[in-house]
Amino acid sequence: LLDDPHRLVTEDVSLVHVHPEHLVQVAPKSPAAYLHRAAARSLFHRFPEAIADLDRAGKLGAPAEAVDAQRAAILQAQGRYDEALLLRQKLRQRRSDIETLGNEAVLLSTIGLSAQAAALFQQAQDGYRDVSPFPVAWIYFQQGLMYEGAGRPARARDFFAEAHERLPDYAQATAHLAAALYETGEPDHAIELLRPLAAASDDPEYTGLLAGLLRRDKSGKKEVLAQADLLREKARARYAELLAKYPAAFASHAARFYLAEGDDAKRALTLTQHILASTPSIEARDLAIESALAAKRPPLACELADKARVLTQRPPHLHLVMARAYEACGKRQLAQAELKSLTAAAQPAQPAP
Repeated sequence: LLDDPHRLVTEDVSLVHVHPEHLVQVAPKSPAAYLHRAAARSLFHRFPEAIADLDRAGKLGAPAEAVDAQRAAILQAQGRYDEALLLRQKLRQRRSDIETLGNEAVLLSTIGLSAQAAALFQQAQDGYRDVSPFPVAWIYFQQGLMYEGAGRPARARDFFAEAHERLPDYAQATAHLAAALYETGEPDHAIELLRPLAAASDDPEYTGLLAGLLRRDKSGKKEVLAQADLLREKARARYAELLAKYPAAFASHAARFYLAEGDDAKRALTLTQHILASTPSIEARDLAIESALAAKRPPLACELADKARVLTQRPPHLHLVMARAYEACGKRQLAQAELKSLTAAAQPAQPAP
């Protein structure tokens, strides 16, 4: 594998038990070792170190496609969307397949260009000729996220269901499907899907989500609420553990938990302000404004919304939270402008899966 960097990047599942630092130590002149370490560092949001590894891999002769693909993902995570898009477009021009088309579509949906994203998602599916369900399930999942962010849970549910059908063990797809089912009037089905996932995984996102759904149970049964409380505390403890070890990697996930089931808006705001200071992505801006509103600090929410206006393209959910911020601090004209933009941005046209 160390002699074949492209294979290392595309088949990194075979290296799950190899520590990236050890790879670089035993093969300091191998571009594949640096590519693998860059991927690991990026996973934990150690972006400057990951970029340094990519630079080193490139100098050692790593395939430009492998370097650019990782670099684009990091730039996107950092909120450097214009730079990321140039790389994504270059990658698609080199090799137009479900991976390059899908990744460019994800970026376009992230910045609010939903119609363009929908067209690329469709093109990615239409051109796929392999038998593996993994890329197809991923494409459906990403389309579901696009519609979820546009405030269209029924549409999102259809795509999440397609991803789940192809890969029943796809945890993220299952969790988002459960949330969409709950929102569209199928709470029992949602909880049924979530229970085994929350029991089998140590990811607090699933435990927290199940706790939230159980607390919204309309039966009012004491045992259901008691179970919800136990799950919430389990998720809270696990997030505390993960934040202590990997603060950058889990800050946004934890902030979303504290905003919802964790019921600690001040904690969420502290986390999101730290995230925003180092990584001014759309997700970070969205979370920070939501947290400021939940913490009853409308002036700060408006200040954050003003800063988000530097983004020429914004997805529907960001338009919505910015409108809420402006309404909270009395800037009604700006709130109306964001709502008008929201209406236009929330209508990606795409046939049903």
